[in-house]
Amino acid sequence: MVAYLSRIEMRRRWRTLALLALLVALVMGTVLASVAGARRSRSSFDRYLAEVDIPQVIAFGDPAALAPISDLPFVVAAPALDIVAAQPVAAGEAFIPLAVSLDGRIPRDYFRLPVVEGRRADPRQALEVDLGVRTARRLAVGVGDTLELQSYTPATALRLGSSDDPGPDGPRIGLRVVGIVRDPGDIGARESDITLTFLTPAFRDRYTHEQVGSLSHGVWVVLRHPGDAALLTAAVGPEVQIDAGVSADQIRDQATPTMHTIATALAVFAAVAGLAGLAAIGYVVARLQRSGAGDDAVLGALGVGRRHRWGRSVVPAGIAVATGTVLGVGLAVLASPLFPIGLARLAEPAQGTDVDVLVLGVGATIALVSAVALVSVLGGLTVRPGAAAGGVQPGRLARRVAEVGAPPVIVTGVALAADGTRAGRSTSAWATGGVAVGVLGVLAAAVFAASVERLVHTPSLYGWGWDANLAGADLSNLDEGRIALDEILADPDLDGVARLTFQIEATVDGTPVYAATLEALKGRVGPVMVEGREPTAANEIALGRDSLTTLGKAVGDSVEVDLGAGPQLLEVTGIVALPVDEDGGSSATGAFLAHPAVQLLGAPSCSGETSCVANLALRLAPEAHLPDVAARYEDRASGVAVNVPAPPGEVERLTAVERLPWYLAGFLALLAAVAVTHSAASAIHRRRRDLAVLRVLGMSAAQLRAVVATQVLTLTVAGVCLGEVLGVIAGRQVWRWVVDSVAFPFSPAIPLAALVLLPLATLGLTQVAATFSRRAAGRIRPALALRTE
Repeated sequence: MVAYLSRIEMRRRWRTLALLALLVALVMGTVLASVAGARRSRSSFDRYLAEVDIPQVIAFGDPAALAPISDLPFVVAAPALDIVAAQPVAAGEAFIPLAVSLDGRIPRDYFRLPVVEGRRADPRQALEVDLGVRTARRLAVGVGDTLELQSYTPATALRLGSSDDPGPDGPRIGLRVVGIVRDPGDIGARESDITLTFLTPAFRDRYTHEQVGSLSHGVWVVLRHPGDAALLTAAVGPEVQIDAGVSADQIRDQATPTMHTIATALAVFAAVAGLAGLAAIGYVVARLQRSGAGDDAVLGALGVGRRHRWGRSVVPAGIAVATGTVLGVGLAVLASPLFPIGLARLAEPAQGTDVDVLVLGVGATIALVSAVALVSVLGGLTVRPGAAAGGVQPGRLARRVAEVGAPPVIVTGVALAADGTRAGRSTSAWATGGVAVGVLGVLAAAVFAASVERLVHTPSLYGWGWDANLAGADLSNLDEGRIALDEILADPDLDGVARLTFQIEATVDGTPVYAATLEALKGRVGPVMVEGREPTAANEIALGRDSLTTLGKAVGDSVEVDLGAGPQLLEVTGIVALPVDEDGGSSATGAFLAHPAVQLLGAPSCSGETSCVANLALRLAPEAHLPDVAARYEDRASGVAVNVPAPPGEVERLTAVERLPWYLAGFLALLAAVAVTHSAASAIHRRRRDLAVLRVLGMSAAQLRAVVATQVLTLTVAGVCLGEVLGVIAGRQVWRWVVDSVAFPFSPAIPLAALVLLPLATLGLTQVAATFSRRAAGRIRPALALRTE
């Protein structure tokens, strides 16, 4: 009996069942692809490093001092390299290190960089080279182009890049670019960051040290265990410099937050899309099952049991859901080449189709069980006594519109939109809610994108409470240096000048951190506070969010601070966003001290023996232009530079996912279009008899189409009004969560253009989505619709 009744129901409702299957496929494919993409993004950089195999440590020094390293018991290998005294002609003032692997083990055994385009350089060919993506872009060369080098002889090699650089005096060399590879510096690094380019062993055979000098000699050290780096440092002499900054662990620590941000964003995307999709599926299932409620009463009167009537209602929808689930798994596989996204995509060593069996299997099972349970519950509600829809009940809104003398077309359209019956209320609520969700998603995405844009272009939001740094030329002692301090202080283009000292080595509760301080010289220049207040007294300090979390402290607590002259107890007055320079870093790590506190703690003067740096922090007058000020004070010959703000890694992580909200907004907008289309179609089907009566009473086909247009307009206006309010609230709240997680001041941007244009676009799109429903209303034949009367 159930099979017989289900077949009849499937033949009658095949269009709605097809829509349900496609909707399930879309939601399933989107959610599964996003979850699989999140898993892929989270592990992409680790898999990249495993494939590349980067040695843990690099050691620089004289070849004779480096030779014993390979014989140490905790060293697996020590491939030798030579930093060549040559620079690409197109590099200008940028420094691009060129290294030669003398024994050819790079890239044969280590640094096996994946090829993006072309091929790796042949180790036997002296004039072939492969470049990292960022280096190739910086030099504006590609596969097949010639990279011209200017070289230095040993006599001038050590003066390369110095203020008394005599210029290249070695041979001009043309290298043929045969490939583009993915260097670790290409992933998450900024344009100013340095990446390493390897020349072939044959290059050094052809150009001897007498022809092309060396900047330095080194070895890559492959340790048996990463913790053996301390043993290596103890084993070598002071003439050998050890650098662990290029190790896989160090690179992973820099890139992992970005990859986790991308993975988390994709997971949130999947969760929101899944919830919105489940609501859409539930509505379509409910409408499908409720459309047969009248037949259910007849079948019950004929003696068909409730269990059979429940099966008749559930089986067709269950088959559509199962079909959609299978299609959704296929759609997720087809969409897998689109993932990962952002910087994780750059790190992904195996781009292309990916079948995540765990996500697809477990996800499809959970989704199928959930959908079938939803279908079963809704089917039980449909066959319960009194579940059939009642008669036509015009809503209060339609009656108010009629009372003010609106034309019949308008009154009828509003009546369809605000139908007072149970089925009508359900349909209208879904359509209004769908439009509201779509508008909410798009507007929240616009708020997020505008807020990211404001953050990127507003340095005061990511730690720069001033406009530029004046660096170089003995700024720690300006009166004796090459810059006249009085001239700077008298400059009318500068409203504020302060002596900025940063990278001061300090310990806070025994934990090493870098500290910064400002000494006011003119006007007001201060740090960017995220929470609390700026420290001003000698017993006060502000900490970055991550440093505060690491110490397990909160604003108002006390910490023990030591700059080398003995510890002092200071009170934490707030959370500060610290400036970072072009070399990168985090705004959430470190400390800010008031100048009296630095004097109390006895900070050492900045010299060659300390890591601290002394600059001048410049705050421009409102009418001043930074390029003019920079041109006035920059003097490359004397080593003076004007450094502009550089976004920290947290900002880069936000820009890596700033497109994701738009994808979610597009998905929600699609669901909104489905909601309006299905609502209009349902109303036409449910009120077919009433529309036929209107046609008999003299309404033309054009007027019936106008009735449907009015219905859609009413639902859209209600949804837009609700969605705009909720969209602004949601966008601001999401941005608050984001800036709280990365420790930036809360400063959302509300795009006024989106507030105005979005409603107009929504009204137009919903009318387009209801095109077929308008046509169906105009083609109603009164004789067929009323033949049962």
